[in-house]
Amino acid sequence: MKKWVIIITCIVILGIGGSVYLENTTSGLKPTIEGLFESEYKPHYVKTESDNYKKLWNGKYRYTFTGYAEDGQKQEIVRVIDRELRSDAYLRMYAEGSLGKFWEEVQKDEIPEKALSKLK
Repeated sequence: MKKWVIIITCIVILGIGGSVYLENTTSGLKPTIEGLFESEYKPHYVKTESDNYKKLWNGKYRYTFTGYAEDGQKQEIVRVIDRELRSDAYLRMYAEGSLGKFWEEVQKDEIPEKALSKLK
């Protein structure tokens, strides 16, 4: 009986540890069945700041951006990146919901007017 209590306790501890690991490395976002079949990443424009990230234990950075679509619609976007980004840079972040997937740095004049007016 004592052996089974130890085994069950170990399984629970491993499960909690695995959940914490996934939370930190995958931005806390869970994939959905719909997302597997209907991927449509829309461009959002964000500006990096010196305080919009958290350094993770594995050396990566978890960024939380406030982005704006081409029509000015606001969207919170989370993305784990393997390096620290330059502060005050503009990015085009392709996102589906709050999941930031692809990104590229852009110049200020490449940002649509409605999105740029919201970023200021």
